[in-house]
Amino acid sequence: MSTPSLAAADLKARWHELCDLVRPGAVCSLKHSGVSTRAIAFEIPASESGLRPLLETLQAPLQDQVLARDGKIPTSELIRRARADKALRAAKHKGTLNLKRQQQSVKGSKAICDWLVSEGVPTNFGAQIVGEARRYLINAEETKQFPPGTVPPGTPVAEIIRRSRPDQPKENDQSQIAWRAYWPAVWVNRAMPDEWVRYKAVELALEKQFRGR
Repeated sequence: MSTPSLAAADLKARWHELCDLVRPGAVCSLKHSGVSTRAIAFEIPASESGLRPLLETLQAPLQDQVLARDGKIPTSELIRRARADKALRAAKHKGTLNLKRQQQSVKGSKAICDWLVSEGVPTNFGAQIVGEARRYLINAEETKQFPPGTVPPGTPVAEIIRRSRPDQPKENDQSQIAWRAYWPAVWVNRAMPDEWVRYKAVELALEKQFRGR
């Protein structure tokens, strides 16, 4: 088996004989042996900034690589199409993530509203409690002082709620409201580690409470 240094020397000797469509594969093979793009560029010698676009052609759609091999599109067009395809895949991935987060926030909102019902919170107090919980969460996010304690990933929401339940006060009604607002702030923070999902879930729940659930 040839060493990376011998392989690099071999590539250097053959570099000017290789066409643009073969060079990326040769460079990629050498990279897999542990040689960096910068080291390859220095050995050939070639521009590192010139090698990187060539490597991008390996990510182009197969049909475009075939067109390039048949001489129907130039290397520059293959690079452009590779970059466009990469951007499109990134946009689709981002869109999938955004949709997933939207779905998670809706699910989180429902969990909050269901919790209010299960706790027997009167409809006219729901918005006040969710609003206070939101205030707790915003303050915790700004100060980076969230209540201590975590739960393992995949823990059911009902179990997170149970584990997050603070000691119930025995004072006046105002203390009861503060307690009921603090409790969801704690379990929502633990059940929804994604800040965007958490914020959106609370906002949606608050809207539902203002509409009377």
